[in-house]
Amino acid sequence: MDEDMYKRNFGLEGGRDRSDEILNAVNALDGVSAIHIGQDLKGTVEFDEKKIDAKKISETISSLGIKIKEEDLDIKVEGMGCGGCAETIEKGLKSMDGVSMAKVSFEDKSAKVRFNPISTSIDEMRGVVAGLGYKLL
Repeated sequence: MDEDMYKRNFGLEGGRDRSDEILNAVNALDGVSAIHIGQDLKGTVEFDEKKIDAKKISETISSLGIKIKEEDLDIKVEGMGCGGCAETIEKGLKSMDGVSMAKVSFEDKSAKVRFNPISTSIDEMRGVVAGLGYKLL
């Protein structure tokens, strides 16, 4: 896969009878190379990030009245020295497209994040947190 190509897995809440409509709408977007939705309403989309923002793909599906299932992530955080560190990480995560909730605990050295798996990825979260000087494990 080309370095500018991204592959994201996602789930849908409802829309079982509208798979073709979703496929047609997303395939029509410039930069999307493939989308698949299974009978279990789990899917995969591949796209070129230089041509299309992941948020646009998510918005296209949402505009059809179909909700993308958010994912919950519980992950350990390395490098925090105080509660202020936790606040900094939390702010950084909350600023990301697709993150609807982030709670970082200095005491537990962990983060709980709820996110749209098309709009953002765990690797992108790791990148944001690393840019702040910490590490998601």
